[in-house]
Amino acid sequence: MNIHLAVSVVVTLLLKLLVDGFLLRGIRTPLVELTSVTKQFRQGHLDVLCQYASTNEFGLLAMGTLATAEFVLQQHERFGNLAAPTSDALALSLDEARLPKRIRRIRP
Repeated sequence: MNIHLAVSVVVTLLLKLLVDGFLLRGIRTPLVELTSVTKQFRQGHLDVLCQYASTNEFGLLAMGTLATAEFVLQQHERFGNLAAPTSDALALSLDEARLPKRIRRIRP
């Protein structure tokens, strides 16, 4: 009877390890992909896209991330050229006002 119990415990532990590995891989892969894309997007790489595709919740999150990135990229392309002259004009107006150095915009 003790041998049957020991075999049952070993089989149960092996199945648990197998299921744990499957679940970990199924969660880690999309999280690493989504985290990497989000980090790159936050750093200004607006053309980076998430390649993860699935019908589960991670897939829906990836599709939402993709849609958001595409929208932001379109808006950047549409309005990006308009923002540059405005920020340059603002910088010039600050310089013309001869504000103290500590609050003037520092040009790169």
